[in-house]
Amino acid sequence: MPNEKAKFSQRLNEALNDMNYPPIGHGRQSALSKELRLPSAVIGRWLKGEDFPKTSELVKISQFLDVRSNWLLSGVGTKYPRKSDRADIAVRKKQEEVTSSGHRLDKEAFEMALAWMKLPKQQRLVLRKVIEELIDEQAPGHKLEEVAETDDSDAQEKAQSE
Repeated sequence: MPNEKAKFSQRLNEALNDMNYPPIGHGRQSALSKELRLPSAVIGRWLKGEDFPKTSELVKISQFLDVRSNWLLSGVGTKYPRKSDRADIAVRKKQEEVTSSGHRLDKEAFEMALAWMKLPKQQRLVLRKVIEELIDEQAPGHKLEEVAETDDSDAQEKAQSE
């Protein structure tokens, strides 16, 4: 078993190197601990090949590193998800953010989201660029997500004042 733990450690460190994470001895353990919100000592045991993460922790790690959990744990399969898998993961992550934030889409936004999803990827990319350009004309330097957050806070303030 220690051999498997050492192999896991090598794969974990390899994936961290791919992300240009700080090297071991220069903040890697504490940076990963902070990112995953887990004790530094636990992270240290993984990085040194002394222990395996729990399943829930393995999922967190693989999502953060954008690698397949099966590859990370066992070395079996491909390291990185296919591009379509990555897109699915990004969509699920955004859905989790929206649902956990308590924000709900109004009817118009929901209908627009459904229409957006039906468009081919190339058309969505073109529309996104147009939307970002329109936003930049109104508020130079702001990105799509920043403006959405501003709109949400403005709407909340308006609702509270009414």
